[in-house]
This record gives sequence, structure tokens and C-alpha cells, in this order.
Amino acid sequence: MSRGVAAEGGRWRPLGQQLFPRPRLTQILDSMPSVTVIRGPRGSGKSAVVEAWRESGRLPADQVVIIAPPHNRGQRQGYWAAAEESLARSTSPTVIVLDLPERLDDTALEERVVDLLDQPGRRISVIILTRLSFAFPTLSRPPGGYQVITPNQLQFTAEETGLWLRTFGHRLSTRDIDTVCELTGGHAALTAVAASVARLFAEDLSIGPKLFASTLTRAIDDYVRDASARDPELADFDLARLSIAHELDNSSAPIVGGDLDLPQLEWCGIATRGLGPGGDSYRIPDGVRDSLLRMACQDTPEVVRSTSATLCTVQLTRRQPLRALDYARLSEDWTRVAEIIESHWLTLMAVPQQSTRDALLALPPQIVDRNPLLGAWRSLSVQAARTRPTTAEHEFHESGPAQPGSLERELAPETLRSMQFRMSGRFRDAAALSARLSTLADREAAEHPPARDGLPFLHLQWGINHLLHGNFDECADAFLKAVSGTLAEGFDFVRRDASGKLALLYAVHGDPTRAGEWVSTSEQFDLPPDGMSSITALGQLTARALTALDRMDLDSAREALDAIGTVSDQEELWSFASYARSQYALMTGNAESGLSELWHEKSVYRRWLTSDALATQLLAAAEADLLCALGRGSEARTIASTPGTFAGLTTVRARIELLTGNPQGALGECTQLPSNQNRGLRAPIEIALIAAAAYTELGDTAAAEKNVRHARTLSSRTGVVRPFAMMSSRSAASSAHLREAPTDLPPATRPVFPDAIDHVDLTTREVAVLRELETGAKNIEIATRLFVSVNTVKSQSQSLYRKLGARSRVEAVTTARHLGLL
Repeated sequence: MSRGVAAEGGRWRPLGQQLFPRPRLTQILDSMPSVTVIRGPRGSGKSAVVEAWRESGRLPADQVVIIAPPHNRGQRQGYWAAAEESLARSTSPTVIVLDLPERLDDTALEERVVDLLDQPGRRISVIILTRLSFAFPTLSRPPGGYQVITPNQLQFTAEETGLWLRTFGHRLSTRDIDTVCELTGGHAALTAVAASVARLFAEDLSIGPKLFASTLTRAIDDYVRDASARDPELADFDLARLSIAHELDNSSAPIVGGDLDLPQLEWCGIATRGLGPGGDSYRIPDGVRDSLLRMACQDTPEVVRSTSATLCTVQLTRRQPLRALDYARLSEDWTRVAEIIESHWLTLMAVPQQSTRDALLALPPQIVDRNPLLGAWRSLSVQAARTRPTTAEHEFHESGPAQPGSLERELAPETLRSMQFRMSGRFRDAAALSARLSTLADREAAEHPPARDGLPFLHLQWGINHLLHGNFDECADAFLKAVSGTLAEGFDFVRRDASGKLALLYAVHGDPTRAGEWVSTSEQFDLPPDGMSSITALGQLTARALTALDRMDLDSAREALDAIGTVSDQEELWSFASYARSQYALMTGNAESGLSELWHEKSVYRRWLTSDALATQLLAAAEADLLCALGRGSEARTIASTPGTFAGLTTVRARIELLTGNPQGALGECTQLPSNQNRGLRAPIEIALIAAAAYTELGDTAAAEKNVRHARTLSSRTGVVRPFAMMSSRSAASSAHLREAPTDLPPATRPVFPDAIDHVDLTTREVAVLRELETGAKNIEIATRLFVSVNTVKSQSQSLYRKLGARSRVEAVTTARHLGLL
């Protein structure tokens, strides 16, 4: 099923590939700052995003000028001349798209971009399409704004993939879409191949999803083979051999590529550059690498096995058992696979990976049967692969006092089960089981001291279970025990990780003093020796960002967020990093792009957003705040109705009432702050300031002064000043005459929230009628369904039209969708 490829400009693009509109990305481009940089390897869809945006009609076609990629540095003068000529012919506003300008090797490139922007009396925006990860550093702060679309953002989400494939009439199930996402890795060009395969299948699924998956696999392999063979830019690379290495760095490159120029991999668009444990590392996009590796295993299996065995040895020398296990499995050395699991079980359990489970499932029965640990772990992996565990299947009963040795017999396997609950999104069950295990461990430690070497690691896992469910006290207790327990030599990273997560816990709840203390504590412990530094660092870096935001140190917050970089979809703390990024976007006046990024991340990590996950509450509060900043009150109110005890939800609900002109309602929400959240300071300060503004609007100056004084006292205790900077201009002005109003706070560059936000209050009956209107039902049909008269339906419809400012059903439904009412 080879479809052929075009390699124009050094790109991989299936012939006949259609542009697919991606609102998530076009909304980012709609903001039109001075500079937008779109980064990604070949085939990642950089130019397709811009072309789809241009076709969306945001600007007239002649005002979006795309300068084709140069073939070599000799075209330098012609490239810039083309940009200037196009600019002279077009009208304002104008967008200049510079495609792969790094090929010019122009040391004055950034100065030339600044010259393009410097057009008196005209609004110019520049979009740069590049393969380089760390290019154009001096363009990051132009007067008109700067934004970056990363390779991760360019990847197709499951939702986008499903929408595109369904445009061809293929009724794909969720499982089919997941299969496509797994095989393509979200890579734009490979997703286009999947769209072509879906079009061939049309609506005929009678031949089965397995044939669809195998056909898609062959199509992807044919496409990648043809693309790599026909592009002269790739002629010097043995891509199949390079694909054996998961990441290419100074240790793996000589093994798979000989005298390999690593930066050239990024320049040619083969791989993206990142920071690995040994310095710069380069990674081929997942879907492309998987395809190349399949071809290598088929064409040169002995080379794959021998090369993988060598890479495994290197990774073990570097004390990176996770990667070593991958290579051992690829080399099909099952004895070595078992040895790695047995020797590094603590590390492998600390960072649950699908590759570890795959290795356990691939082990021959004769090896598993000889080792009880492997047998138990494999059984759990098989169970997790087949179905989600149920509570009943994993109950264990305490029949009396624990006996010596019961710690090893019960706690470790039960902790594995709690981790399986956690990985399947059942955070309440994971936390409940962790609480019981902690009680048993405390009793065991008291009756049979000293505590075992592995116990701090178990406490760390129980703490993570509580953290992801939102149990503050139990989480803090577990992490404290992990920090203070006795550990085997070489596992100091457990203390470092627990300290960083304690810092995160306090930072999320608005206590920067304690958060800072635990960040400092975590830095006293050794770095993990096994490639886990990025995982143990996430909690600490997110805590740094949130702490800096609370103190309005925006530069430090930006540094911490930059250090976090792209978060893997396997990272369980992703929602905390997303929350911090959303708060930074809110405080820097970038609510639109912050909301777009948040929606993208929610779609990528949607499997973690269960009803009992703290992540659901965190991101609901962040999303509602961003919507408030954009004046979209109805949508914000809908999102803020998410149930939960996270204090951020209470504050945003109170803020919505205040900004929609309901000070009495705001005061009512202020009384709902959960009492157990008073250990943090940010939420009580925000609530006090919202209450002060509400009392001021109601004319109760004494109560307003009391609340400002309370907020001021809490702020001076730890330096939390962000809530003051979040006051709307009207709230700040109305309370400026108060004697206790602060005067020494850092000035806000712009108001975070508007003075008022749009909202539409509908009655329950109006909402019911609106939902029926959305279905296209006639009045008599609506009346029958709602058990009311036709006149009542007409009256409710007229009320809806008036509130929504609509003149027809279609307009009412469209407006309601825009406001988040549907």
C-alpha cells in the first residue's frame, strides 16, 4: 500500500494529503504576537498548521506571505529580498512566514527578523517554522509579544485524530483511534497516512480491527521507507540502525551510527533535541522510530540483537536500568531481562513504565516460574492488561497482629496493587488501600524495629496515591516518613523525591515558606543515579514556579517552568505542572494562549481526569480563572461547578459572583472555603480580598476593612502577594480608600481580570428548552417531551432569545455553545 511521498523542501508529506483544520493550534496563531516560532522535525505538520490557518480566513490570503524554505545558504540574499518584496506588496496587518530560515546559516538572522518587524505605522507579525529546538533566543521578548508552538503541541491528540479519520466516513471505535495514536505517535504525516487507510476502509469494519491495524502498520512502514529513500537530505544516514537507540547521545551514537554528527540529526529534521542525563540527546519521533525499528528487525535481526545487547551494557554501566531493560528485551536475552528486574526492582517499581510491564509479559514461563517476585509482578501486569482491577479483587484482611516478616509478604505486593489502582485512574481506591497499608506498617515497625530498608520507598508510593487523590494530611505524613526512614545505600533519591513532592504539596496549597524549606531539603540529598532525575525534579521545579508566582517573582517562575519543559504523558504529576503554567499565563496576561495549552493538555492526559482525581479539580480551577480573565463568565461558571474540596474552586466561584455583579453571592461562596484548607495562605487571602470588594460594593466599609486587614496580615506572614495583584481594576479602586489597603506591592503590568464578565443566567426550564432546541425539535415535540404546553415552549424560547441576544434558533444555539451553556 505504498502511497508515494513528496520531498519538496526536505519535507515528508503523503501525496494528496489534505489540510485538516486544528482549532487548538489556529487559536494560538489567531493571537498574532510579533513573533511566533513553530518548532518540530520533518513531517510534524508545521507548514500544514500555517496553511490551514491561512485558509480559515482569519486574514485575507494576500496578507499571509509564506517564504519557501531555501535549499542552501547561497540563497540568503534572495530569501530576504523575497520577504521584503512581499511585505511591500501587501497591506497591513501582514504575517510573514519564514520557512526553515536556519538553512541560510545567517548569523544576522535575528537582526533581519527585527528589521522586518520594524515597519512604522504597520502591524507586522513573523511566524518562523524551524526544526531547531533552541533557536532564536534574542527574539523571545519583542515589544509585540512572543510565543512558541512546540513539537509536543504539534502532535495530533486522540480527539483530533478521531475527527480527521471520521471525515472519511470510517466509524472508528475508541479502541481503533487508540491504535492509530499508538502507531503514529501523533506524528502529523503518519496521521495523514492513517486518514488514507481509513478512507479505503470507509464504513466496512466487518473485516475486523486487527486487519485495520495491520494494514495501517504496513502503510506507515511503506511511507517511511519511501520517504527516507527518496529524500537526498537523508542519504548519509542509516536510519534503521539509528532507530535501535531510544535516544541518541554521546554514548549511544558511536554504537549505532559510527562517526555521527548529532546536531545534524536535528538540522535535517530527523530528531528533536532535548536534555538527557549525559547532556544533549536526540530522539526520533516515536511513530517514525517504531516503523524504522520494525524494518530493522525484519531486515537485519542479528544486527538489532547485537547492537541492543551492547546498548544494554552501556546503560547498566550508566546505572540506567529502565533503558537497559528496554534494550535487553530488544536483544531477546531473557535471562538478562530477569536479572535486571530482580536487581533493580525498587527503581522499576518507583517509575512504573509500560516497557517494564511488556518485559514481564514477554518473559518465558520457565524463567518466571523460578522467581516468586517475577511471578507476582507478572500476574499483576497480566491483570492490568486485561481489565481494570476491582476493589473486591484486591481486598486483604487483617486477622490479627502482624507476624514477623509480614511486611515483606503483604506490604510490597499490596503496594503494587495500589499502584495499579493509581495507574488505572482509581485514585480513591489507591488512597484507601494506602491508608490501610500505612497503619499496618506503623504497627509492624513498632513491634519489630528497626524499619526495613524498603519501607521509605513504600511510604513514597502511598504518599503519591494520597497526593493524586487530594488527601493533604495523609500525603504529608507519608512523605515525611519516606524522608526520615532508613534506606539502603544508593537510594537517597527516595528522600529527594519525597522532599520535592512535599514542597509541591505546600506550594499548591499556598504556603511558599514551607514549600521553600522542602525544596532546600530536597537539594541536600544525592541526585538519582539511574536516569530518574527528570521525574524526581518535576515536583521540586513545579513548587519553585508556584512559590515564585505567589511572591510575584515572574522571572523566577518562568525559569522554573522552562526547566520543566515538555512533560511525558506517563508523568503522574503532569497536572501540577499544567496548573503552574496556567497560573503563569494568567498572571502575565496570556490567558488566551494559556487556555489553549490547557485544553490541549487535558485532551492528551484525559485518562487521568477521573472524578476522584485532584487533577480534575486543579485544572477546573485553572480553566475557570482563565475564562474569567477572558470575560467568559458563563463558561467559567460551568467549569467552576466541578465538585471537590480544592480551595481554588471556592475562590474562583466567589470571584465569578463578584465579577458578574452579585456581591451577596460572592460573600456566600466565601463562607464555603473548606476549613482544612486554612493551612495554606493563598486561598484565605484571596477569599478575604474578594469579601472586602463585595462588602465595599454593599457599602459595609467596616467589614471591608476587616477583611483587607486579615489579608494583609496573612500576606506579611509568608510574602504571598499574588492575590493582591489579581484584583480587578474596579475592586482595587473601590477599596483604595481603605486604611488597610496595601501600598508596597509590586505593580501589575495589566489587570488580570476585567471589571465585569459576560454571563447568562438561565432557569432550569430554559436550559431544558435550549437543549431541545439544539436537537432541532419542533415546538410541539419539545412540549411533549417536557410535559408543558406549546405556548410555554414559545414563551421560554423568546426569553432565551432575549437573554442570548439572538433572533433565531440557530443563533441562540450558536451563542449558547460559545458561552459554554451547551
